Amino acid sequence: MKRLLAALLVLFVLANALAFAQAWSMLHFIPSGTRTPVPEKLGALAKARVLLLGVRIPKPVNDRTPDLPYEAVRFPTRDGLTLEGWWIPHPNPRAVVVMFHGYAGWKATMLEDARAFHALGCACFMVDERGSGGSDGTTTSVGWHEVNDVRAAIDRVRAHEAPNLPLVLYGQSMGGAVVIRALSLDAAGVNGAIVENVFDTMLNAIKNRFALMHVPSFPAAELLCFWGGVQSGMNAFAHEPVAYAARVRVPVLDLQGEVDPRATVAQARRVFEALQGPKRFVVFPGIDHRDLATADPARWNGAVDSFLRGLADPPDSAHAPGDLRSTRRHP
Repeated sequence: MKRLLAALLVLFVLANALAFAQAWSMLHFIPSGTRTPVPEKLGALAKARVLLLGVRIPKPVNDRTPDLPYEAVRFPTRDGLTLEGWWIPHPNPRAVVVMFHGYAGWKATMLEDARAFHALGCACFMVDERGSGGSDGTTTSVGWHEVNDVRAAIDRVRAHEAPNLPLVLYGQSMGGAVVIRALSLDAAGVNGAIVENVFDTMLNAIKNRFALMHVPSFPAAELLCFWGGVQSGMNAFAHEPVAYAARVRVPVLDLQGEVDPRATVAQARRVFEALQGPKRFVVFPGIDHRDLATADPARWNGAVDSFLRGLADPPDSAHAPGDLRSTRRHP
């Protein structure tokens, strides 16, 4: 019995040590080096190495700049960091879109989206979230503390770039999760939101990663969630966009890849169903976890243009077919 208990204790300590190291590697960006490929591109030996040693993610760096006229802007957050954004004006804007990238991303990864928004008549404010690109920091909390980045960007745009235009928040994956979290806390100054491929809970997002590696998630996912929360100073089990959505009442366009393994259609629909305001859910057939504006431009442009037209309608106008203020679901 003593030997059994000792063996169990060793396994418990080892499992927690591995989970702590895994969480650290996912939340802390290294100064430079080669990034670990996505799980589905790893061979068996490489997967085993990642499970033991964790991933390597260099701090994301902007490798491109907009091909539209733009201004680089630095602005503070309420918790003491300085962020970098790119302001892309429009000669006759119908709205301003404030843009937030996904996990381990950076604002240059959204240049195609900014170009698409601009073609639809929008000015854009592209943001490097904390730890990424030109912004302060070398860590991420996968959308928890980044809520301060959203509020800072809104305050900046409202104070300087676009005090009177309709303001739309746009977020991809983690960026969508932080947009929903921010709106659940304070929607002041925001007219609507567009989110793509949003996970429903942090724990499920971690489980999805294990599924991509074809290894059992229990109890590793739970341990990873726990230690990630400890390292980020939060309760990661409570980091749930599906719960935040129940407090969101602004119009939301929810876009989702049909075969996304990182945020499944079922998980994304849970978030959509919880939203309390006008909403529309659009599925992109055959598309996985990637940029939807480039994957299916026609479907993306149609949905976004309809959403923007809906925001421009006066509140008492008749609802046109597909009006985004309707809570009907659209395939």
